[in-house]
Parts: sequence; C-alpha cells; structure tokens
Amino acid sequence: MLFSILTTAYWVGVVAIAGAVGILSLVYVAQEKLIYFPDTQHFLAPSRYGFADQDWKEVMLRASDGITIQTWLFKQKKPKACPTIIFCHSNAGNLSHRLPNIKQLFDVIGVNVFIISYRGYGKSEGVPTENGIKLDLDVSIEYLLSSDEVDSNRLCIFGRSLGGAVAVDASYRYPQHIKANILENTFLSIPEMVDVVLPQLKFFKPLCRNKWNSYLTIREIRTPILFLSGQNDELVPSAHMKRLKEEAVNSVNTNMIIFDKGGHMNLMLQPNYYDHIKEFLENVFGIWR
Repeated sequence: MLFSILTTAYWVGVVAIAGAVGILSLVYVAQEKLIYFPDTQHFLAPSRYGFADQDWKEVMLRASDGITIQTWLFKQKKPKACPTIIFCHSNAGNLSHRLPNIKQLFDVIGVNVFIISYRGYGKSEGVPTENGIKLDLDVSIEYLLSSDEVDSNRLCIFGRSLGGAVAVDASYRYPQHIKANILENTFLSIPEMVDVVLPQLKFFKPLCRNKWNSYLTIREIRTPILFLSGQNDELVPSAHMKRLKEEAVNSVNTNMIIFDKGGHMNLMLQPNYYDHIKEFLENVFGIWR
C-alpha cells in the first residue's frame, strides 16, 4: 500500500515537473510570438491618402546581419529645408497602416517622414526580436546620415507604443545625430508590461529575452523629449509614461501632454495633437515654413 502511494506520488511529481519544463520551454522559445504581431499580407497604398508619386519612395535596406528591411521616405518639395521624423510604429500591422498619421505630419506640420517596417513586418525579411530591430534602426539611421536628400542635422525620432521603446534605444545609441524625441503611449519595459497584459506569466519574466528596458535607457538621453499620453490608455497604463518622464533626468527639456480622452491608439484624433508636435519641433529646430 505504502509503495503504491509513493509510486503514484513519484509519477505525479514527474508529470508536474515535465509540465513546468514544457511551459518554461514554450515561453522561452516562442516569446516573440507573444510580443510581436506583424502583418505581411495587408497593404495600403500612399496614393490612397493623397500622396503623389514624387512625394515618396520605397527604400529597401540591408541590415548588418543580411536581413532586408522595407522603409518609406516621404519628402517635402524642399526636403532639406525642414526636419525629418523617423517614425517607429506600434506593434501590430506594418508601415502602410500608419499612412493617415503620416499624411497629417506631412501636410499639417510640413516635415519629411521616414518610416521603417521592422524585420518580419510588411515586406521586411526575418523575424522580429529586440536585437534584430535595433539592427534595423542602425541601417535606417545610417541611410539618413549618408543621404543628400534630407538635412541629417535635423532628425527627430517618433515612437508610439512598442515604437517608443525602439525610439528610446535609438536615441540613446545615436546621441550626436538624433536631436529630439517624441514618445507616445509607450511602456517602461516588456517585463513591466507582462504584469499588465499577461499577469499569469509574471513568474516567467526572468526568461524574457526581449526586455526593451526604456526606464533605464531613457536616463541617459540628453536631447529634448515630448511625451504624449492618453489618460484612458486601455493597454499601457498612463503611469508608465509619467514614470518615464521622471526617469528622463538628463534630458535638457521634457514636456508631457496628457489627453484626457485619449486612448492607446487614438491620440492623433485628439484636439491640438498636431499643434503640440509642431510647437515642440519649432522649439528644437526653429520655424521652417
């Protein structure tokens, strides 16, 4: 009888351990599928939003690890006479799904816009990872610095949600070249977001490879930062944005605009949204139009 009980307990323990190991392995191996949601099938055309052929071009770049990255450059008639925004998009979809926002930045504010489809998104090759996306930003920034089409001394990086983490990291690594930062509804880090969106996995956070620790990196950024936050953000708690602003201790100037009725993806529809961006850019780069 005792032997039977011990045997049963042994096998229950073996099954439990095997199950735990299986879950740990799944979380570690497949975590990119839990974090990134690229779209490679559905594309919108710039012409649908009123862009003429001469307003934009597609540039395919090769990252240092050989992965080809899709980018679009939208140019004003006098592209060297205005700043260029490096647009780091949010998680789901691809670069074409940001065309309504790009059109307003282009028309209302009068800037060039350079947008990147991270690896695995849109027509870009590869699979999205934190280290890989950093390589995508490397080749993109290097392209702009070597381009004779835009003024490489007037680069501002804009990031929404996941793109905010991408922007913070790029600004930290290119302090001499990125002169301003606009961060919208972004988070402290991926592990901090696990507590919000997947609390059942909080015990597996030590296995997270994709950390995007913006709350640490932003401490080293010295350039001006505009924080755009939705008070009713249903995905990233607005407290994350407030904490990021507090952590930006070395920035020469930080300003936070809180939109009382703003959610995670609708800030661009809120009153005075583009006015705040234009005022910020003019304070950094001067008036260009």
